[in-house]
Amino acid sequence: MIASTLLHDAVSRFLLNVAAYTGIPFYLMDHEGNIVVRTPAGEQGSYASEIGFGTDRKITLRDNTLWHLYTMDHPIPGTEILREQVLDFTAEVILFIITNEEEVQNLATELLERYQELHVLYDVINDVSTVLSEKEICIAVLRKAMQTLDVASGAVVYVDTKGRQDVHCKQEGGYVLNDDSLMRYADQVRVSNSHIIVERTQTEMNGVAAQSPAVLAVPIVVNNTSIGAMIVTAKRNDGDFTSGDRISLSALAGYLGIAITSAQLIKEAHDADALRREFDFARKIQQSLLPKHLPEIASLEIAARCIAATEVGGDLFMFLPTGPGEWAFGVADVAGHGLGAAFILASLRSILRSECRRGTMLDESIRSTNDILCEDTQESELFATLFMATYNDTTRTLRTVNAGHPPGLLWRAATQSIEQLEHGGIVVGLFVDECYGYDELTLAPGDTLVMYTDGIIECKNTGGELYGIERLHACFARLVSGCAGDVLQGILDDIGDFHQGVRMNDDVTIVVVKAR
Repeated sequence: MIASTLLHDAVSRFLLNVAAYTGIPFYLMDHEGNIVVRTPAGEQGSYASEIGFGTDRKITLRDNTLWHLYTMDHPIPGTEILREQVLDFTAEVILFIITNEEEVQNLATELLERYQELHVLYDVINDVSTVLSEKEICIAVLRKAMQTLDVASGAVVYVDTKGRQDVHCKQEGGYVLNDDSLMRYADQVRVSNSHIIVERTQTEMNGVAAQSPAVLAVPIVVNNTSIGAMIVTAKRNDGDFTSGDRISLSALAGYLGIAITSAQLIKEAHDADALRREFDFARKIQQSLLPKHLPEIASLEIAARCIAATEVGGDLFMFLPTGPGEWAFGVADVAGHGLGAAFILASLRSILRSECRRGTMLDESIRSTNDILCEDTQESELFATLFMATYNDTTRTLRTVNAGHPPGLLWRAATQSIEQLEHGGIVVGLFVDECYGYDELTLAPGDTLVMYTDGIIECKNTGGELYGIERLHACFARLVSGCAGDVLQGILDDIGDFHQGVRMNDDVTIVVVKAR
């Protein structure tokens, strides 16, 4: 231990100073009998015959080895007690110097180990800095761990984002790893959130000796929770794993946990960005399908609005001229969200335009629209609800068909009451050869029709209560004396007051048609 040059110098300076101050010559002998330091400096010859009686001071080091401190003369009569005190003090100081040197050496060793760990981590970070695949990250870190610990085989086992524990990568170099054993090790590590070390075992089967190599497994920790384990086995020198091996593997497993989490977050961000782009594209499709201008019909006031929710739905309103003084108009809502819903909505609009312009009765147009749309939706299993009307500006005749949609609300000025227009059939796009009924009536001045999608009546407030059809009836009745635009805006304001900023999960579409 005292072979350190710095330690030798420190002990020598101390003993020389004590010798110079007290006039007592010393020499220090290590546990092997070697003279380490002697005073006065430069004195030659053997000291064995000059050792004073009873001057030996034993210095017990941490490893229980004994060193000896001697004086080389006899005390002056009357100074024996003082001499004993000087010897005791000198021995204690030498022990302190040696102990501190041990601490310094231990610290230096630890610093070297930490440096080596950091160097390994730097290499790992450099290797995986451009890798996004979780499996490739696992392979890169595992290979570095196996190289650092000089082992033949290793594996990474962890719980993925779907809650399934699996062997995500495995490297076998002459020793085959059993998946069941790996899963058991990972379970133990996850439950205890601590490492496990299995020492080498020697077995004999049918007279043949077999040896199972040592195994080291450490947890992969994310947010203070163990999600799996990094496992290595079969050291190439056939040895057992040390605490230093555990520290090194734990450092690499810690980085692996960070890298896996980062890769998952990056993937989620990419997925979220792709989803956002899809919604943006779907919203543009939806908006492009809405009329740029509302038509001017002599006997009607018209107001219409489609308000998209945060998620892209499939709402639509339309006004289609079908002949001189004749119009088709209505609202539709495609089930689902995103691009699929947007494409079905575009297909539905195109089919309706074609069928309504053929001049057939509205119920027949909806039947044909359903059959054609079924061809587009049979793979996607999407469908649409629909409330459509045709109107003759000369005769003021209104015919409506409800295909699985919330009923249209018709205010009759003569009776001061609301009628629900429900006749029709099932949703379009699910089953072919469906038949649809219809309502037919004549609009008198002041009669007002409200068509809407279910985003209105299914709107919720902070208490989770639905706006509902009853509230819509009451609001409509309060507002109906105003123009079409006032009725529409009043309903939207009432919905806004009701939901009080609670996020709406579906589009809101409303069309108000008021007879002049």
